[in-house]
Amino acid sequence: MPRPAKHHEISKLLKQRIDSGMYLDQQIPGERALAAEVGVSYMTARKAVQQLVEDNVLARAKNGRLEAYSKPDVEKATRTYVLLTPAFESFGYSNIRMAIERVMSHFNGVLKISSYRHWYDPALMSAFDGDWDGIFIIPPNEGLPKLLLDRMLTARDRLVSVYSDLTAHGFVSVDNSLESWASVMVEHLAGLGHDRVDCLNTQPGSEVLNRVKGWQAGVHKLGIKGRSWNEQVENFDFNWVRAYDVAYEGLKSGKMANAVFCTTLATCKGLARAAYELGMKPGKDVHYCTMDVPYEAVYEIPSVTTLNLHSLHHYIHKAFEWLEYGDAVLPKNKLLLVPDKAPELLLGESTGFKSQVDISKMNEFYKDR
Repeated sequence: MPRPAKHHEISKLLKQRIDSGMYLDQQIPGERALAAEVGVSYMTARKAVQQLVEDNVLARAKNGRLEAYSKPDVEKATRTYVLLTPAFESFGYSNIRMAIERVMSHFNGVLKISSYRHWYDPALMSAFDGDWDGIFIIPPNEGLPKLLLDRMLTARDRLVSVYSDLTAHGFVSVDNSLESWASVMVEHLAGLGHDRVDCLNTQPGSEVLNRVKGWQAGVHKLGIKGRSWNEQVENFDFNWVRAYDVAYEGLKSGKMANAVFCTTLATCKGLARAAYELGMKPGKDVHYCTMDVPYEAVYEIPSVTTLNLHSLHHYIHKAFEWLEYGDAVLPKNKLLLVPDKAPELLLGESTGFKSQVDISKMNEFYKDR
């Protein structure tokens, strides 16, 4: 169990945040807010802040708010990080890479991208032999074989899992798309008058299979009917092609519902094409939605209803702090770094709503974060 953080450790953490530019566009938290965030007592936070005031890092304004006193320290040692990612294009994976690179720049780091095709890929296995300050991994879809897990465990104190919850193995994990949020999408479809909501999934991987579980929980909670169309492709195959085939046959035969929760945006693409070729109008004859990449969903024709996911920036920043300072910076000492509440719905034409999204503002929102 992690030991309680001492005030000088909190001082060091707060100074690093100031130097990294984390508070350039937001207020530096006061003692009570700081104590609640990092899970220490008010007195510990107060001592930490007072130490930084005495060190001319912080100054207290006339209104009582804390302000940065000194300029960021630019004389820092360069740190090295590696991102281990499956070797195929994914908008979600690109978002992870960009979030890591942006946050890493505040930690004076450099990032190496190492792609792998299979769990036994030498590029994946050899990465754990490197002298990295931090290792970020998007785990392989087929799960963690013992050989890979054993190698990962040797680097547990500098390894962060992204998009997969590996906290059961003791790894810090970052995710901004929880399985329980799939039920929000089921409730949305049911709210349109559907008494049956099916689930379409053609992609392998624990994260999307968890979304299927979330769909099941939503259907059960509402007491409505639903069928799971779960026909996964092999790794690195085109899942939207399989989605098209499955949806075409399901819709043509009348066996697939006209309200469908798709586990990924790519699955939505396959379903939309199938509906179009069958003469069905998306948003009218068939409703579908997902909980995937909102910054891409708004560009689809028709635009796809999804969740306006929380930015990864804040949680990646927390992961970097953990790599720097250890367990004391984890909220309530939990290894899983996730948002506290589900994001808002981003309504689209796929469920019959006119898109209200200001695309230019959305682009800037995700770009800046």
